[in-house]
Amino acid sequence: MVNKDTGIIQNTAKTTLKAGVIGWPIEHSKSPILHGYWLKKYQIDGIYNKIAITPDNLETGIEKLLNEGYCGFNVTIPYKERIIPLLASIDNVVKKIGAVNTVVIDSDKKLHGFNTDAFGFWQNLQNSVANFTPKSMLLIGAGGAARAVLYSAIKNDVEKIYMVNRTRTRTEALAQEFANSGVRIKVADFSNIADILKNEHIDLLVNSSSIGMAGGGVSFDLSLFDNLQKGAVVYDLVYTPLLTDLLAFAKEKNCQIVDGLGMLIWQAMPAFEKFFGILPKIDNQVRELLLK
Repeated sequence: MVNKDTGIIQNTAKTTLKAGVIGWPIEHSKSPILHGYWLKKYQIDGIYNKIAITPDNLETGIEKLLNEGYCGFNVTIPYKERIIPLLASIDNVVKKIGAVNTVVIDSDKKLHGFNTDAFGFWQNLQNSVANFTPKSMLLIGAGGAARAVLYSAIKNDVEKIYMVNRTRTRTEALAQEFANSGVRIKVADFSNIADILKNEHIDLLVNSSSIGMAGGGVSFDLSLFDNLQKGAVVYDLVYTPLLTDLLAFAKEKNCQIVDGLGMLIWQAMPAFEKFFGILPKIDNQVRELLLK
């Protein structure tokens, strides 16, 4: 059953707990390796699967998980926003972000949504770059991950945020949702990345889109980033490949780089606790295992 205050599964039935991650595509996901490591480490009777659900089959795919006795699942591209209408409840972070990455299923087969991406994004940044307090950010993307990044940046006092996306209308709609945050948010065309980097001091550049993901078929025109300033932090949420073309380019420009693997690990910690009842600790073996 689910503890209503914490959203954490309590395995009172002493049966094998089943969780997983849904998305499309999903083959790139390393979440089963990560959760599998923790299940073994803490000797928990549970499994964590990779679950492919096609975009036209979301409701049917989730119904199948309910019938198969899943206790919860993580959510990745492209369902972090689309899944919300199917949920019985959402936590306060989801209400502010508008995206879900963790779903717990209670004993009545009702779905409860949470967001641990915002926590994972910022914890990974702080863990990767010592004493870094960004005041300005350029955010690429306008999907569920971008929502978590935007919320986290505002919460941690980033003062000025530029946003670009291949579809400008999505960026404008997202910026409007956060218009009353007290932070300067400016929307620009995707083609204006070079001008922003030239004319504005950008402490932190974040790619929250799927551009550059292996198998995604879309790559950056790296000339857009010619004006990256030395010492800026470039953070790519894509972790397949680990060193994306964007990060490799930024490294050559003497920027500090942060890959997406750390965010995967940090966001998984509270999700694992909700599924399996134990908050895991991050150790060196976790990252080494994922890198293999």
